[in-house]
Amino acid sequence: MCIEQGLTETKQCPRGYVCENTITISINMMKICPDGFICPVGTNRIDLTTVGSGGNVQFCKDGYWCAEGSYSSIPDYGLFNSPQICRDEVVCYQGDKKDGVTFAGSNDQYGNSMCPRGHYCKDGIQTKCPAGFYCNEEQLVQPVPCPMGQYGT
Repeated sequence: MCIEQGLTETKQCPRGYVCENTITISINMMKICPDGFICPVGTNRIDLTTVGSGGNVQFCKDGYWCAEGSYSSIPDYGLFNSPQICRDEVVCYQGDKKDGVTFAGSNDQYGNSMCPRGHYCKDGIQTKCPAGFYCNEEQLVQPVPCPMGQYGT
């Protein structure tokens, strides 16, 4: 919103911040992008019913975590303004809507949850255990081959 007289150009909300429907006069009035989200230039709202739509915050990607103030959707290891890859053995999923409630994406390397039985998790991505293998423990990084003469249940 333009609040000064005589302006010759406009400024968008800077990356890593949210300028919500207010008259933003200084950087002190901006909100830092919340954990689990990405806020590129021009982010003007945190509306959890329309995440990712024009001007709104975006979810962090599956398999990654996003720290407060993230603004780039391109992963760049060690630069915490961009998605960082999650640890093995955990599940890092992008935000989601379930029963009308929106959940933020992962906000640290430990993910949203431990990898459950029946699945394995490499780099924060949960994968169902394939035929010919079994995943009888939580936090598996790779599936275990079924021994000869046996099958999984």
